[in-house]
Amino acid sequence: MGETRIALRYVAILFSVAVAAGAQAQSDVSQSTDPAKAAAVERAVQELKARRAREPTPTYVRSPDGLVRGTSASGVAYVSGGVTIDERKALYAMRAQYNLWVATVAKPSGAYLSDARLRITDLSDQRVVIEQTMYGPWFFSMLPPGRYEVSGTVFTEGTDTLQTIAAEVRIVGGTTRQAVLRFPSAAIVGAEAGAAFGGNPFGASAPKR
Repeated sequence: MGETRIALRYVAILFSVAVAAGAQAQSDVSQSTDPAKAAAVERAVQELKARRAREPTPTYVRSPDGLVRGTSASGVAYVSGGVTIDERKALYAMRAQYNLWVATVAKPSGAYLSDARLRITDLSDQRVVIEQTMYGPWFFSMLPPGRYEVSGTVFTEGTDTLQTIAAEVRIVGGTTRQAVLRFPSAAIVGAEAGAAFGGNPFGASAPKR
């Protein structure tokens, strides 16, 4: 229920923003009687539509093992999941195929958190290369070498307040970088704490950053 509530809240916010933006755009056009201004607005709308049509569409698929694999709109391959121990074991086994490993956890308990809205930005040109919901507490991606800001956004438990945590990573050839995003939360570690991948958000024997 908690995960559903978070997802519905996020959709509601996006819908409200879109409605507000659409209403403002209609207001701007209707209040102007200048044909040149109206034509400029129409050209801008058509250019935006054309640009969006040229952008690749992000694709993803949920595989039988519960993991979500896909490619972002900018062409970055990723896999996400880790809600169960079996999913984390499957992800851990494929870690060498990716060069960025993101984990979202509660502070102070260290419990895994899911459904963060993840954004990865290339700091060389401020281009967003990934922006989507994580399908579990772990997210692997394969990025070109460079400096990136990794940020996650979640709702503060029991409220409508959003909180965002960000970290900077440098991707270099032949290595895997890690970014752990620790959100203040009352979530507690479950009975699996002493099992595989308990404690360390990247797993007990995970490679150090």
